[in-house]
Amino acid sequence: MDISEIPQGSQGKYNQAFFLQIRLHELWLRIDRMSTNLLDKSEMFGIYNYEVVFNDLCSILRMVRPYLHKADKEKIEDERKKIQTFINTEKINGVKVDGAKRYRTFDRNKWNELKELIYTFELNIEEYAHKHGLGNPTKSDPSRALID
Repeated sequence: MDISEIPQGSQGKYNQAFFLQIRLHELWLRIDRMSTNLLDKSEMFGIYNYEVVFNDLCSILRMVRPYLHKADKEKIEDERKKIQTFINTEKINGVKVDGAKRYRTFDRNKWNELKELIYTFELNIEEYAHKHGLGNPTKSDPSRALID
């Protein structure tokens, strides 16, 4: 959505909640698209899709974090640090050199571990966002919508 699509009338041109909802929508949309092949490299960003997904989840976390209780903040921050350390230190893809030959390597165990960490992180952030009115409202409770 661009600025020309902002609703006029009862809603102000610079309604922060409206822009926050757009930002959240864009992040969740990219997470969904990148998640179809987490091991692919993003041409747009020059990093693996799992790194883009993790970065986008961290962006959502920055929006949700002020609403969290101390225990939830500590829990999700521990998860974030664990994933960041894993990405920075563990090699999932590599190259093995044997004389003049080069072979690509793939560590399935490390990949499965990282995939599970990201999955749990995403579920927790989604739950926190929904709990604090930053997710999609349900039909049973439309009052939880961020914007009208």
